[in-house]
Amino acid sequence: MANVLTTNFDYTYNGTEAAEAAIKPAVLHPLVTQLFTVMEGVKSKHQIGLTSELSQITIADDGSCGRTTTGDGVEITNTTLTTAGFQANIPQCGNVFKDTIWENLMNSGNDANDITNTPIKRLMEEVYVPGLSRDAFNSLSFGDTNSIDPNINIIDGLWPSLDAGVIAGEVTEVAAFNAVLVAGEALAKTVLMIESADNILDQLDENDKKIYVTRSVYQNLVSSYESVSTGSDLQVGYQQDGIVQVRVRGIEVIKLAQWDSAITTFTLGNPNRALYTTPSNHIVGFEDSNDVTSLEIWYSKDDNIVNTSAKYRMGYVYKFGGLSVIAQG
Repeated sequence: MANVLTTNFDYTYNGTEAAEAAIKPAVLHPLVTQLFTVMEGVKSKHQIGLTSELSQITIADDGSCGRTTTGDGVEITNTTLTTAGFQANIPQCGNVFKDTIWENLMNSGNDANDITNTPIKRLMEEVYVPGLSRDAFNSLSFGDTNSIDPNINIIDGLWPSLDAGVIAGEVTEVAAFNAVLVAGEALAKTVLMIESADNILDQLDENDKKIYVTRSVYQNLVSSYESVSTGSDLQVGYQQDGIVQVRVRGIEVIKLAQWDSAITTFTLGNPNRALYTTPSNHIVGFEDSNDVTSLEIWYSKDDNIVNTSAKYRMGYVYKFGGLSVIAQG
C-alpha cells in the first residue's frame, strides 16, 4: 500500500533522536498567474468570444444624399475552455513509524494509527500541498491527452496546444534550438522570436509581454550578457527587492526552472524552450482555484487508516495564435 510518508533510516532506533525531518528542497513551482490569466467559476466549459480587427471601413464623402455601406463588419467566433477533474488520494498508515523516534508522537491504543492530531499531520501537509501545486503547473504547461502517462494526460496544456497551433498555421515557431546550446544562441533566438512576431503581438507595450524560458536557455542568455560590457547594463537590472531582472530588447525574460524539471521527469524532449507572448492570451479555468491546494486529511476508524483527498477542475486554452512565438529544441 502506498503512503504519503514512509521511513528508510540507516540506523537502529535508540530512543534519543529528535523527531523532526528536513524536507528536501524542491524546484519551486511558479505562480500560475505569472504565465496564465485565471478564470474562476468554470464548471465544465466556458465559451470565450473572439473577434478580429476592424479596418478598411472609411471612404471619401462625396457629398451626396443617402448613405453608402462603406465596408464589412467582423465575425464573432469562439474558443472553448474545457475543464477536467483532477484528484489526489494517498493513504497514510501509522505503523510505518513503528520502532522509530516518530512513534513517540503517535497516539496509543485504538487511536494508534490516528495521526491527524499529531505533528506528523503537519509534515504530511508540508510535503503534499506543494506537490499538488507543482502537478497543476506541470499539467497546465505540458498536459497532453495523447500521453500514456496518467499524471499529464488529463488536459491539453500550453505546449501541446501551441504545437497544435503551429500545425494549424496559427502560432509562429522559429528555427529550433540546438540540443546543446552554443554561445550566444539564446540571445540570437529570442531576438529572432521578437522580430518574427505577428503585428498584434509586436504592437503591445513591452511591459505587457514576456519571454518565458527554461533554465538552460536563461543561463545561456545571461552568459551572453556577462561576456560583453557595452549595453549589458541595460539588459540586466535589479528590482527594489534585489531580484535580478533580465530583458531582451526591453522585454522581461522569466526563467521557469519547473519546465526543466517536468521535461526531465516526463521525458518530454526539447529541453531548451522559449515562449514569447502576453499572459493575457493564456487562459486557465478553474471551478475554484482554491481547490488545488485544499487538502482534506481524516482518520477512518472503520479502515484504521488516515485518508487524504484533493479534488479540483482545471483547463487551459489560448485565445489568439498570433500572440505567441515559440522556439524549442
